[in-house]
Formats: sequence, C-alpha cells, structure tokens
Amino acid sequence: MKIQLFNPFNSKRKIISFILSIFTVALILISVINPSMAANCEKDVSTIQNTLNEYTHNLKTNFKKHVSPSFNLFEESKEVKKISGILDEASKFKYVHGISSSYKLPMQGGDCWAMSDWLYNHIKKTGVDCRIIQYETSLANNHRSVQIKIDGKWVDLPYEMFNFDYRFVASYSKPKMFVYKY
Repeated sequence: MKIQLFNPFNSKRKIISFILSIFTVALILISVINPSMAANCEKDVSTIQNTLNEYTHNLKTNFKKHVSPSFNLFEESKEVKKISGILDEASKFKYVHGISSSYKLPMQGGDCWAMSDWLYNHIKKTGVDCRIIQYETSLANNHRSVQIKIDGKWVDLPYEMFNFDYRFVASYSKPKMFVYKY
C-alpha cells in the first residue's frame, strides 16, 4: 500500500506569494508615509524573494534528508503492517471536543483521549506493544496520543500516513510528557 505523505513544500509558491503580498502592502504603506524610504525598500523586495526561495529550497532538502527517512521505518515496519487496518478504520473517525469515551468514537466521534483509548485497546489485541502518552501542546495541556515499539524504541503512530484529523496527531515536541497507560 503506497500512502501519500503531506509535504508542506508543495505549496512553496503560495507561501512565497503570501509573504511577498505582505511586503507589497507594507511597501505601499511606507510609500504613503515616507516616499524616499519606499524607493530603498523596492530594491530589497527582489533580495527578499531570492532569500525566501533559497530558504524554502534548503528546508525542502533538509526535510528529504532528515524527516523523510523516518517515514520509511513505518512503511517497512511489520508492526505498522499488522495494525494498518486499525489505523485505516480509526482515521475515518471525526474529532469532537469533549467526547472522551472510546466506545462513542465510531458513531459520534471523540477527542484525543477517546481516540487514544480506542487505538490502545485495538492495537493491544494484535500483540503489538503500545502505550498512551500525555503531554502539553499549543492547543491543550493534556493531549494524548499512542506510541508503538519498533525495533526496541517507542515511536509515535504514523498518524500522518493514514490522514488522521490533525487534532488526533502526536506533536513532535512533548513537554511534560508521561506514560498514561502501558
């Protein structure tokens, strides 16, 4: 099964256009307030565009070099292959804030607590080692997600590979993380 990963660099032109639009609006405002300053800024816009192009190219290169190989771990993992049906099914559940019961998840939807419990219960039945972790995110101080053990290391489930709603996805940074259930 080949899964298309989200690649933020596919929208490179949109990002650059947006940033240049902001600079253009700023330039117009500056030209109204101080015309001589605006003339100097116009020269800088092309420099800014070149810098942005170089920066996004470097980001794309680093993404391919450092982040993409970690996804290969999942594609080749016997653990993920074993639970891929569970992840396919779970990815279709909708996010509903405040519904934390996993038994309601398939019919009504639920939050990250419900999703984590549902995934944990179903993955455990397959014999794959898993655990629920809890940590702070920018959206909540008690976000929960699931990790599985691959080659002796705990790794986040490949939520992105299965197109889960972003509110279920594990964050890369996990301040104040603890194991909720093992």
